[in-house]
Amino acid sequence: DDNEATTTIPLHLKPYGSTIFVFRDGEARPHVTNTTLHSIKSADETTVVVLAAQNGHHHTKVKKDGVLFTKEFVMDAIPAPMNISGEWNLVLQSPHFTRTEKKLAQLSSWTDDEQLRHFSGTGVYEIRFNMPESYVAADHELILDLGRVGDIAEIELNGRKCGIVWMSDEELNVTSAVKAGINKLVVKVTNTNINRVSAFTKPLPIPDELHERFGTATASRVPREFGFKQLPFSGLGGPVKISVLKKVTIALN
Repeated sequence: DDNEATTTIPLHLKPYGSTIFVFRDGEARPHVTNTTLHSIKSADETTVVVLAAQNGHHHTKVKKDGVLFTKEFVMDAIPAPMNISGEWNLVLQSPHFTRTEKKLAQLSSWTDDEQLRHFSGTGVYEIRFNMPESYVAADHELILDLGRVGDIAEIELNGRKCGIVWMSDEELNVTSAVKAGINKLVVKVTNTNINRVSAFTKPLPIPDELHERFGTATASRVPREFGFKQLPFSGLGGPVKISVLKKVTIALN
């Protein structure tokens, strides 16, 4: 909503979320003041393009030429979110950890596995899944949600880099990478170094290449991180799913 003195913008962000607003000089253009829809893609003098995440009755309030009016419609054609599950292949490898490969029927934290709980580095998850043709449509945007991640994940879908997830509840638009039929999803998850450090019982010797700078003495104090027990969630926890956002064009007449 706006008047001559101020501009008020409804704003809803996820935890740790942020956004950017750009204000330009010029005549006021039609804009959405309130909606039950997922988001607004664009607005001009004749139409507003929105994204709907759920079926059901929706309304959108639009202000045009100083007049506020409401557009209503019923959405009933959005497919349900598709869970990506089955057999995952996981490979863990780092300079300090013997390469390990596992087949996973269920995703869980590395810290739940005695063999993996002290791994720090990057684990590579891979799975193939079948995407129904009905999900891949011109008026659909496809959103990937990895669920729980500890701590950072890089995503590749059908060989195409789709982005990095590093915040809670962060999602990625994978519309351009998904295809009908068999898809290959690769998720590279990197955790923190506390898992490895927690397994230490005494300080490690200084590497040879650092002797000139730091000397050869061994520390006598045992850091509190050694033997640390409350290890954080590590790896990919899921549930992994792809949801549909349906584009709807609302005529302003």
